Amino acid sequence: MTRYILSICVILSAASCDKRDIRLDNPNDKLRPFAEFMQNNYAYSLFHAAIEKAGLTEELNGPGPFTVWAPTNEAFNRLGINRPEDFEAFGVDSLRQLVLYHVLRGRALEIEDIPENSANNRYTTESGADVWLARFDTGNRLTRMFRPYINGIMIGQWSNRVNSNEHYGRHNIHVANGILHEIGNVLRYDNVPVRDWLENHEDYQVLVAGLKHFGYWELLADDKQWTIVAPVDSLFEQEGMTVETVSALDTSVYGKRLFGAYIFPVRFFMSDLRLYLFAMRVTSTRTVDLRIYTPIIGDENFSNGILNNYSTFFVNRTFPSSGYGWDDDTYSTPNNAFDRDQSHLVRNGIIHRLDGVALLPGQVFND
Repeated sequence: MTRYILSICVILSAASCDKRDIRLDNPNDKLRPFAEFMQNNYAYSLFHAAIEKAGLTEELNGPGPFTVWAPTNEAFNRLGINRPEDFEAFGVDSLRQLVLYHVLRGRALEIEDIPENSANNRYTTESGADVWLARFDTGNRLTRMFRPYINGIMIGQWSNRVNSNEHYGRHNIHVANGILHEIGNVLRYDNVPVRDWLENHEDYQVLVAGLKHFGYWELLADDKQWTIVAPVDSLFEQEGMTVETVSALDTSVYGKRLFGAYIFPVRFFMSDLRLYLFAMRVTSTRTVDLRIYTPIIGDENFSNGILNNYSTFFVNRTFPSSGYGWDDDTYSTPNNAFDRDQSHLVRNGIIHRLDGVALLPGQVFND
């Protein structure tokens, strides 16, 4: 699926009139290898500190070729890492895994090598875990603009202007032993199932209690890929929903959708939804633009979905339904309900933090 560019010609103009081609598979002495390049670029000084502490300097200065997705200092700052000394809290093995999750060995992968208008292009990193690349194109041959992503995180920085000559950003950076792409978030992966990740994070215990009480917990243990949109405990508690009150609900009275609504039976990064847009006709004169819409497992008369704005999560009676309109029994979170910095890839799915509670017990009585 991946197209290979065997060599990339870089034209360098010298003070004299002589010109020569520098090719990636025959680098010259002026190009530095990865670890040395990052040591001399302040924007990546924290990533370089992680490389050093993990004992990977020699490896990343080696022959390669490598592709490296390099988080900026600001990316580490979002995780509370502001100084090289902050990596002392990490064990060497865990830090090594973190760094190597940003490294692909054996190929120098350019943005243009990602198949156009595609998602879920899998590559296995040096850590042994997979990353997922996507690319979305707009415009025509003369005005093409494309946006590349890794694990839902945009690669490089891209202009909003729809002109291929206006693209800019730190991507496809040639170094002596490969290609570097800048990213604005640290890539994270936990080799645990969805339900273990939720249970091990204290901010999600109301959701865990609801998934257990309404019969979804065992479902999430299998190898199927899931997406969980997950409100934190404080949001539930603002609505009077605690671990104790949720666990005491009569499941014969309240519909499974109260917590089943937060489960999608497919894994997706928010950026993947760019591939999926459909207009559902809900009246003779009205359509609703959706990115995803699925019946709720165990309560299929109701569905969950995300609107075209990528930021509104909703639940409603599965449409079309005799005697009901689109707006009947529709409940949604506020706009901008997804925190893009709070998505967590795990072994059998992904958890997106949802900044809102979609349903309350009084809204989900069984028919």
